[in-house]
Amino acid sequence: MSKAHVVLAMILCLVISGCVSGAPTLTSKQYAKLSQISTFKPGETPPKEYRVLSDVRGADCSGAPAGGRLWGASENAIKILVMKAAALNADAVINVTCGAVPMLNNCWAAQECSGTAVAFK
Repeated sequence: MSKAHVVLAMILCLVISGCVSGAPTLTSKQYAKLSQISTFKPGETPPKEYRVLSDVRGADCSGAPAGGRLWGASENAIKILVMKAAALNADAVINVTCGAVPMLNNCWAAQECSGTAVAFK
């Protein structure tokens, strides 16, 4: 196999796997703030003005309960999403949406949630 084929195969594997990194390591201050971070679905308005920090994503790929077809749970994906927001010292995550996605983190199907981490002014 030529070097070009190897490189192409590696790129293809990365594209197909569509990795979303796991939960970050938090400081004790960030960990303490986890329970205070609010999430808001599209159309819901946060109680204060805010500034955007970054887009964040979380995914869960746990086994399908009782032989179900979907793997993962949106609640677990949101927990990871909130942990990523805490790592950014965010106060909330806005525009949170979740859905099933194929071929994520080496899983055939997973739940993925995304949103925007914000800090209140």
